[in-house]
Amino acid sequence: MARQMFTIVVENQGAVIASFTELEKAVTDFSSAWPKVIAKFYEIERELFASEGGSGAKGRWASLTAKYSAWKARKKPGAPIMTLSGDLARSLTGGAGSITREDPMFLEVGAVSKYGKIHMHDWTATGGTIPRLVAARPVISLTKEQQQELIAVMLREFANKVRTWRLSTYTVRPS
Repeated sequence: MARQMFTIVVENQGAVIASFTELEKAVTDFSSAWPKVIAKFYEIERELFASEGGSGAKGRWASLTAKYSAWKARKKPGAPIMTLSGDLARSLTGGAGSITREDPMFLEVGAVSKYGKIHMHDWTATGGTIPRLVAARPVISLTKEQQQELIAVMLREFANKVRTWRLSTYTVRPS
């Protein structure tokens, strides 16, 4: 009985190794994805500030105290919670004060602002006095869905790299 077969021949092992090295780089270097991840993070932060925390994992930010609310209404009428000068919101949405640190397998995005850290923890619950018993209003509060959106941006970039990768040093022929 005659067999029907085909043969695959790798013709240039050096080129194959180089091709797999390119693929390895795609798996170990996400640098090309970071600008898109950063842009998505800033979008999430714009939604967080617009919703006064409502779109974040911790939910809507605590109301202002009556005393501070009255003061803020005189100084900045109509300004939303966590927006007095706008510096904090700007710094967490890509404006002045934004910071990023990037490596091929690492990304850190944040802001240089004394106000953000103060509001990340509930000082009233701990009996603290820094500053004046400030309630928690976390300015980075990613839901599971938002975290998955950030990862999806990375994975799309990775999939694009793999899709364009080609092993072109082989021949398939009937035996």
